[in-house]
Amino acid sequence: HYQADRIVRITGDCPLVDPALIDQALALLEMDPAVQYASNVQPITFPEGQSVEAFPFASLKLAWEKATQPSFREHVTPYLRFNDSFIRHASFHAPAEMANLRMTVDYPEDAQLLTLLLEELKKTPYWPDFTWKQAADVMLKDERMMKLVNMHERDRWRKTVLAEHQNKP
Repeated sequence: HYQADRIVRITGDCPLVDPALIDQALALLEMDPAVQYASNVQPITFPEGQSVEAFPFASLKLAWEKATQPSFREHVTPYLRFNDSFIRHASFHAPAEMANLRMTVDYPEDAQLLTLLLEELKKTPYWPDFTWKQAADVMLKDERMMKLVNMHERDRWRKTVLAEHQNKP
């Protein structure tokens, strides 16, 4: 309806995604018109909850037309992600490995974690315009938060999608 030429995918369970990461993904598309999929998820280096994917509308259309595996259709972008032999990728990474952190809401403990995080961020000079890195720094210094971080494994669904991809006929 709106004739969008660029699509950004972030998920609703990630309320603290940093707008600067969205800008970085879009910049990768703008720098090279041949890029069909730009993200910070390959390899995963950012905290869970800071994943950003951007792609031209044509890539979304291609995934819609070609993806047949149920998880590829449900999660929208795995077809683009796992077909890098013919889909041109661009990616960016966290300056330091932060993939073990959680800034998402998949479990009740995640809601507790983000509540604690926001309470602590409100005490900082960068509130309310904090970056993902500032949030990560606050989280890493707080034992209560790190206990909650370590309660759950990252990206349960990713294992299902990977298994399905590896076992495709």
